[in-house]
Amino acid sequence: MMLERWSLRALQCLTVAMSASVLLACGDGDAVGSTTVTSAEQLAVALRNSRPGDNIELGTGTFTGSFSVPAGVTLDGAGATIFGDTELALELEGGGEVATRLKNINVTGEGSGVVAREGVVVLEDVTINVDRGKALLVSNAAHAELTRVAVTGPVSEETVEQVGGSIDAESFAALGIGIVGGEVQLKDLSVSGFAGFGVILRGVSGHWRGGTVFENVGTSVLAEQSDVSLESVDIRDGYNSAEAGDLSTSTGLIISSSSSVATKGLVIDGMSGAGILQDHATSEHADLKVSRSGAAGVWVQNQDDASEVGTALSIVGESALLNNRGNGVHLKSIRSALFDGVLISGTTKLTRVDGVKGVDIADGVQAIDVTEKLSFFNTVLAANERVGFLFDGRDGEEGEASPEFEVDEWSITGAGDYGLILQATRAEVTPTQIDPTLAAKDLQAREIALILATDPFEPSFPGSNLAIGDDVQSGP
Repeated sequence: MMLERWSLRALQCLTVAMSASVLLACGDGDAVGSTTVTSAEQLAVALRNSRPGDNIELGTGTFTGSFSVPAGVTLDGAGATIFGDTELALELEGGGEVATRLKNINVTGEGSGVVAREGVVVLEDVTINVDRGKALLVSNAAHAELTRVAVTGPVSEETVEQVGGSIDAESFAALGIGIVGGEVQLKDLSVSGFAGFGVILRGVSGHWRGGTVFENVGTSVLAEQSDVSLESVDIRDGYNSAEAGDLSTSTGLIISSSSSVATKGLVIDGMSGAGILQDHATSEHADLKVSRSGAAGVWVQNQDDASEVGTALSIVGESALLNNRGNGVHLKSIRSALFDGVLISGTTKLTRVDGVKGVDIADGVQAIDVTEKLSFFNTVLAANERVGFLFDGRDGEEGEASPEFEVDEWSITGAGDYGLILQATRAEVTPTQIDPTLAAKDLQAREIALILATDPFEPSFPGSNLAIGDDVQSGP
């Protein structure tokens, strides 16, 4: 039996050796091989004859074709390029306990870039460039590690108007990185130039540290049915396309479908829609920076499922929401929210349609039908164009919502008529809980410390005005 195994392996090695340089590839059935190939034909043979644990290294140049890497095999590009001449350039097969690895390689071509399925998948120092389809899709892998992976599509400031109203992966680069299922460890990712989604995390758990998602049309990052943390991730400069219909608005981060997301040092800047849009989910953010969003810095809605327990939104640390339109933070139909160490300033007007007329909204925090608790500690709402803080309890199905207000060192000033408005509610906040001098001091100190490249604004502090029961429209 051993002789038969050796003979088969020897023949495989001999076949590859006739067209490639083979190092340590021959031995008994448990041995692993290291093979260097210099042409697409040699690569196809080496992949076909490889076994879990084998390493295939590419020589210099470009390897044209569509290739499949067997489960447990490492493909080391050594800086070479795979050019896919069909619908898919590279497939990583899964299964087994040995990781399938792709490293030090550039992938491009006429269709999608890389698809990995099942098992353990590791990508390191990989660059993928596509004009249509998806750059990287990892599906149902038990564990996926991506380190220093950069994916690019064709969207740029010069080409964004070429994005049509019907985006699909068959005709355009619609997805940068998609990971469906399993555990993930992501580090230093770069995603740009896609129309549809930059990154999709669906049904995954794990951690993402470092990286930039920028210059995409549509949604930069989507977390759906996932339990993930993001650290030091930058999401910037979402594009608009007049021809893209629903995709014409760029959103930084969407958190949905019972996801639980925690971020630290997340920066979102320059979205035409919301910086963060959250629906039926929960999130915690430390040292959050959101600026120049066209339709709310943070928009959180709908917390009513049994799985969405606890505080819907928590923003803490040295966090700042600056120069957003409409709302710094919009809360609707949730149970509770917490703000601790947050500056919300420079919110400017956005017209929203309410029935047949437009309503100009420009509020630091706007809360509608929050039912249990709103907590503000060491938080400054200053120089927002309409109202510093507006609470409206009228959307509650069982009458007026009257949450508990938990307040300590809360400073509210509005650049418009009021600092604080409570309406259609029995909740109470007393004027003594509001200190306008805190705003002036903290705004100046934090403005110096901010790292965001935001448009400057001139803060004004007209004083802290309190209005109970005024009928101020909160918009739809």
